[in-house]
Amino acid sequence: MLLDPNGEVDKLAEVIDVSFDIVTDNPNFVAPTADNKAGSLTKIGTLEEILTANNPVNKGALLPVGEASDEYLVGEVVVCISMHMQELAGNEYQDSSLGSTFDIELIATQFSYEKDSFDNHYDKELVWPD
Repeated sequence: MLLDPNGEVDKLAEVIDVSFDIVTDNPNFVAPTADNKAGSLTKIGTLEEILTANNPVNKGALLPVGEASDEYLVGEVVVCISMHMQELAGNEYQDSSLGSTFDIELIATQFSYEKDSFDNHYDKELVWPD
């Protein structure tokens, strides 16, 4: 998944912490609350760092329903992405904005064991977007 900026990132994004966790089949998942802002989520950077670096939030394999795997998730997966303003952010951020807009994109490629009507090289030329 990518957090993909569609416009300018503004000053407030410097102090917005982004955290992530997989919810599906995760017995250790704890949702963030007002009292426990992190829950079980792992901080992956500030919103500015993530949007400007264009790095994926999470990489991994997801197998189709009906497959069995101890290594990969299977079927539908629910994730939690949390954004929280750092409590020590100073008054210089008052009336600031995150900037324009951003999307959360899911980008997928064919898993190596999958085959279409020809072979398992369906998207071997696919390049991770810039």
